[in-house]
Amino acid sequence: MPILVMRQQHKETSMKQLNKRMPFRPLPYHGELFKGYIIRLASRNGRDQLKDFVNAFEIAASAKRIYVVGTPEHNKFLHVLSASMGMDSEVLAEYFNQENEIQMLDWLSSRHILVNRPNICPKCVQKYGYLKADWHLYYATHCHEHESKLWNSCPNCGKNFTWSARLYQGCTSCDLKWKDVSPIKAELPQSQVALASLKGSKKLELIKRIILKLNVGLRPFDASFQKLQNIETYVPDLESHIEHAYQLVHSKEAIAKLKIDRLTHWQSKVGGEPQTALFNKIEAANDDVFDCFDPQSKSQIAQCVEPKESSHLVLTSHRRLNASPDKACLELTWPQLTSLLKITEPRIKSLIREGNIPGRMHVNSPSKVSPSRVDDVIELFRDIKQQSLPMNASNDEECRNALIAWGDDKALSKYKLKTHDLVEHVWSGKLPIYAPDHHDHLFDDFHFCTSSLDEIFGNHSANTEYRKHTKKQSA
Repeated sequence: MPILVMRQQHKETSMKQLNKRMPFRPLPYHGELFKGYIIRLASRNGRDQLKDFVNAFEIAASAKRIYVVGTPEHNKFLHVLSASMGMDSEVLAEYFNQENEIQMLDWLSSRHILVNRPNICPKCVQKYGYLKADWHLYYATHCHEHESKLWNSCPNCGKNFTWSARLYQGCTSCDLKWKDVSPIKAELPQSQVALASLKGSKKLELIKRIILKLNVGLRPFDASFQKLQNIETYVPDLESHIEHAYQLVHSKEAIAKLKIDRLTHWQSKVGGEPQTALFNKIEAANDDVFDCFDPQSKSQIAQCVEPKESSHLVLTSHRRLNASPDKACLELTWPQLTSLLKITEPRIKSLIREGNIPGRMHVNSPSKVSPSRVDDVIELFRDIKQQSLPMNASNDEECRNALIAWGDDKALSKYKLKTHDLVEHVWSGKLPIYAPDHHDHLFDDFHFCTSSLDEIFGNHSANTEYRKHTKKQSA
């Protein structure tokens, strides 16, 4: 029999024996990362390659979700593993309870506990001989014991660490050993001190709150990251991003400052006269997310509120995230536009298609439109403002007493009209529109004079004919 075949058979036999009865069965440490424990277990049983160890249990080496504690794949692997160790699977699972609880915040994403790359404190690895789950918490950036930043790459060769037993002694790519290094001390951010000091349910609550604030988006032009992995891609300084999220959890002042920063940023982007009233109206949609704050406990909330897609989303017309302020575009939602313009969503879409309201139509699907961006809304407002007459220009007292506000469809029903019917007439100059003398106001501060409406649209029956005609034309 050829030597190569004999070696292969020996290897297969050895794997089957490992599956049935593991020779060396060290127990996990409490707080040890599950994937780190599997590497340590594999190394102790003579398996240098993690995939070889996993294959011994007749599980595909490419099955990454076996390391995501709480998933069905993980539970299956744990059952087989515990049987080969001669212990109850529930007893083994108890060692990884906290990792399971954190992961199950959103286990489909597997982003709360990192399993794609090692994150370590080299001095702790040398001292304790295992990888801590806390280091791989997505929101952890420092080692509390040694007051230093965690490493995910080698300072000597620059390469990222890999999941290998070599990691317990030094770099997985070069000859650097942990006994020869001394990480630079750094001042611990408050978020890292808090995460290290809390345990169990209190720690979970803090993580939930940080998640909430990360999803809100922290800089004036940040997106609301619905998927946590987007943060890594678009935010280069994740450490300060996490710390800012922690500050938003505990400080109303930080929340207030962020709101002011946002308003200032978007005002400077559109330029011109201040539009504080409009921006405040837009931002008001997010108050329930921003103000999820308990000033008494400062550490617990009843539940983690899912952020709405709202004014702080930084999106292009194709809804791709941008992280730079010069490229960022503040796209509103349909409910926000409805609230601002006092016009229903279907009518806003029609006005965008007709070119009466600035907006974004899809190139490949002309029938589809995206909500207007904040600069579109400001442009619309300023165009109307430019051709509006001051309120005191309605000379006679009768006219001043007979003004109908923009969006007051109940009053316009006298003419069997709604606000959207008047937009085209405003642009054509046929219908005068009145506005306050100052610049900083809302759309519903624009007004129409009933005498002008009477003159253009006449009585009810005449207006009925007009509406039928326009409906036929639009068809």
